Amino acid sequence: MFSTLFLFGIALAASINTLSGVKAAAVCKDYVVLSARGTFDPPGPEYNLKQIVATTLNNLPNGAAVDVDYPAQASVASTEAGVAWVRRYLQEANQACPQQKYALLGFSQGAMVMAEAAGGFASAGDPLYDAIKVVFMAGNPFHVPNRVGNVDEQGGHSTAAAPGTAMRDDPNPAELDRFAADGKVMDVCLAADPICNSAHHGPSAHGSYGGSQNVQAMAARFVVSKLTG
Repeated sequence: MFSTLFLFGIALAASINTLSGVKAAAVCKDYVVLSARGTFDPPGPEYNLKQIVATTLNNLPNGAAVDVDYPAQASVASTEAGVAWVRRYLQEANQACPQQKYALLGFSQGAMVMAEAAGGFASAGDPLYDAIKVVFMAGNPFHVPNRVGNVDEQGGHSTAAAPGTAMRDDPNPAELDRFAADGKVMDVCLAADPICNSAHHGPSAHGSYGGSQNVQAMAARFVVSKLTG
């Protein structure tokens, strides 16, 4: 059933219950999938994540999707705005719906947003640490070498030791390591993606995650398993 639903993920996306804005927290669901788009990608569902979202929502009932409302421009201020939006959303949603669970998905700059946002809830006893069941990242400029959850497009470890381009200047918040150690993180880096694999200097595959059925299916399985675990 899972593979069948995956194949129809895009076709069924129109039927997904999509919420927007922090006010959506008043509509309690079993879980919410938040996704953050990459730099300069248009507002709305991120191409490199939308099949994962569709498959998740078509496999698990009573869920919703939320697109992070942030500029997605090439600036630190843009990332900071996204982090602030996600943290505010989660705090207000958790207050309104304390039983609700969350999956955080980010592509490119959106991965940086989710890494920093989640890191703010890693303290012991923080209710949002328990509520955030999964952090999925693809094409992550903050790709941390050898962190638990690093995989390539086949689910292997050929890029596990790769440093992301942003690691030279602004390393990923160490707080996310707690999520990784608890098995909540999947950070996919294609071998030919120079954004998460800064050692690659050939043609770029940075925008290819959405076109890889293997990546989309692997990610969706991970998200579903964590939301139901």
